[in-house]
Amino acid sequence: MEKFTEFIEEYLVPPLTKLAEMRYMKILQDTFISLMSLLIIGSFFLLIAQLPVPGWSDILGDKLLSTLMLGSGVGTKTIGLYVAIMTMFFGVTYYNKNYIEDNAPMPAVILAVACFFLIYPTAETVDGGSAMDLVNLGTKTVFTAIIVSLVTLEIYRFVINKDLVIKLPAGVPPNIMGAFISLIPSIITISFWLIIVGILGIDVQGIIMSIFNPLIHVTDSLFGVIVLVTLNRGLWSIGIHGGAVVGAIADPITRTMDAANLTAAQAGETLPHIVSYTFFDQYVWIGLAPLAVALILCKSKTLKTIGWLGLVPALFNIGEPLTFGVPIVLNPLLMIPNVLSFLVVGILSYILAFIHAIPIPYLEMPWTLPGPIKAFLGTNANIVGFIWPMIEYVIMFVIWLPFVKLLDKQTLVTEQQEVLKDENSKESNEE
Repeated sequence: MEKFTEFIEEYLVPPLTKLAEMRYMKILQDTFISLMSLLIIGSFFLLIAQLPVPGWSDILGDKLLSTLMLGSGVGTKTIGLYVAIMTMFFGVTYYNKNYIEDNAPMPAVILAVACFFLIYPTAETVDGGSAMDLVNLGTKTVFTAIIVSLVTLEIYRFVINKDLVIKLPAGVPPNIMGAFISLIPSIITISFWLIIVGILGIDVQGIIMSIFNPLIHVTDSLFGVIVLVTLNRGLWSIGIHGGAVVGAIADPITRTMDAANLTAAQAGETLPHIVSYTFFDQYVWIGLAPLAVALILCKSKTLKTIGWLGLVPALFNIGEPLTFGVPIVLNPLLMIPNVLSFLVVGILSYILAFIHAIPIPYLEMPWTLPGPIKAFLGTNANIVGFIWPMIEYVIMFVIWLPFVKLLDKQTLVTEQQEVLKDENSKESNEE
């Protein structure tokens, strides 16, 4: 186990940490976190609209049902546009903070939106006008929005940093100053995309999707589940926030898959992905409550106390009191079940979802909801979504229990030694 820990620390942690700390990963992490609330809101509207109650749509009526369905798409129908906006905003913010730059975010955001629209020119309508299909702003364009915004950001910064800007005399209002400073960088950036799309005729969307589609397919597989779960829990076992490191890399992909599932559900279509951010959140990261229960059953007063203190937070998916209180971190005995328990439920969840034995979660819920409740709501009030996490708790408890029993024996010996030491100390003082 010591060699395994050294292997992780020496060969896995440095590259993963370096990747997670990359500027673009930081920007994208902030981007998708900022969109979480819209996806949760849309999920709640869809949950209300599609409650599995006989005659529910008749109870709501056509007008209310269509209104709820309209609300359900608030985070997905134009998510590509949101991603383009927030990627540029957080990109400018990141450079202002870490590179001591002073670029106004809004001119850059407007430029990102303009360049994003250039990739999807409007189509002529039957009456001779023009319009843009909203499909071109949905989940299929998320990766394109990311790339277009990041490329636009770098061109924009490059021109400004080369001082190729129109300068106005001191005293000009900041908003007017900002507009003129961004003028030349914007002209150059838009010209770049016009050459790419208009003159060279490059299919930007097609090229980007051909690059990211393999990543989506690998992530949406049993292999993807095994890799992501092992890395996440392996890093937690040595004291590194696995969710932050692995999430910085995987979240842009899994959240895009979430949005695609939600869009399909709104249209009444089959969900295109098993694995998604919601799948992990509701079927895999269901907390350390089984460990807390195993600790409560211990004979050791220390472990029993830690179990009681950590039980309630664990039920609400807050695992730090147990992770650092037992501790799990750098504990060779508990590192094995810490990885194995989550890995087993992740593998089983994927297999059962693949054979349609359990529903695929697609409604995003607040992460602090207890696992069974969260999965019940996340699967559109499917009772199997409630039952399966309860079974997962049992499976995880069975995996944790033999290791906790060994820890209990070791801790009891230590506690008894401490008691004897205190008694000997008292006797010496009395003499």
